[in-house]
Amino acid sequence: MNSQCFKNGCKNKAVTKKLCSVHYRVYHEKDNQKKGKICSVNGCNKGIISKGLCINHYQLKKFPAKVQEKSNQVKGKICKMKGCERGVRCNGYCNNHASRMAVKENREKIFEYLGQDRCQICGFNDKRAFAFDHIFNDGYLDKKGLSKNSYNCIWTKYAKDPELTRKKLQVLCMNCNQIKEVERKRTRCTMQRGSYVYF
Repeated sequence: MNSQCFKNGCKNKAVTKKLCSVHYRVYHEKDNQKKGKICSVNGCNKGIISKGLCINHYQLKKFPAKVQEKSNQVKGKICKMKGCERGVRCNGYCNNHASRMAVKENREKIFEYLGQDRCQICGFNDKRAFAFDHIFNDGYLDKKGLSKNSYNCIWTKYAKDPELTRKKLQVLCMNCNQIKEVERKRTRCTMQRGSYVYF
């Protein structure tokens, strides 16, 4: 049976040395401070937690957006998106909403450059179901080296270059885009194995 953190008033599950993860981190930081293992940031005298840094400076390095949001939230600088209570990160928005606004802005610019108001295969014209398709099936090159959270960088590149956008992209509906992707994979498998593989 899992024991409870022995710190008074704490109801979290004990993880190490009869302490929960939060209280163990505090204990570990103070213990390292006593041993002279101090945060490498000038002027900071707290004990290290990871990579030569105290917990505050480690989080600042690893999660700058979250730290900035939290700091601005305390200062009363709140995201201007209705209903959001997070602190400001960029352009008056929290990190999440700033990213969404950037995606929306890039999408609108690309639509404007392409000048296509319907799917280029089937003619479907509801913009809510449109997707940007790489005409020459080379979208994987854009994604190379990027994490899933960085995919908007791809569209930022096209939003800044109308000529490149018109050369490499087209508007398809979600159905046609998905069918084209299945056919691309099927063709690739045929070339590699000499037989069809159905997805």
